[in-house]
Amino acid sequence: MPGKLTGQELALRHAHMPVLVTSGETREQHPWLTHGMRYLAKPYDRKALLAALREVTEHATSA
Repeated sequence: MPGKLTGQELALRHAHMPVLVTSGETREQHPWLTHGMRYLAKPYDRKALLAALREVTEHATSA
């Protein structure tokens, strides 16, 4: 991230936008994740990434 902005800060500032969070940590280690934010645990393969991206973008366009 540019400057000192974290992914968490960016996601919370733009909560109206689709958010896909990927992390090697567990979802429980990210209590700031809100409803509507999609979490994808690392490691993941292309198929899982594509499915997560489709889910988050389809949800955003149907809302």
